[in-house]
Amino acid sequence: MRIQIIPHPEHLPIRGHCMASGDPVMDEAVANGIERRLIAGDIWAWCCVEVRATTADRWTKSEFLGCCSYKDEEDFRKGGYFDDMVAELSR
Repeated sequence: MRIQIIPHPEHLPIRGHCMASGDPVMDEAVANGIERRLIAGDIWAWCCVEVRATTADRWTKSEFLGCCSYKDEEDFRKGGYFDDMVAELSR
C-alpha cells in the first residue's frame, strides 16, 4: 500500500477554528501567525490534510483532517493523527 499525504487549502476561516485557549490575546496572536505563513505561501500553516492509500491494483481510499496547522509534512507525521488515519485506511 502506497501512502500519500496531500495538504489542501482549508476553506474554514482561521479565526474561530485554530485556537480556543480562553485567552483572546493569545488566540489572536496564533491566528495572526498562521495568516502570515499562509500569505508567504506555506500551505501547512492552515490546511485540510488528505492521507491517501493506493494498493497495487490501483484501489484508493482517503481520510481527511481539516483545520490543520503544522510546521510541515514531517510535523504532521509525528502528530498522532497520521498513524490513526493510516490505521483507518488499512481496514
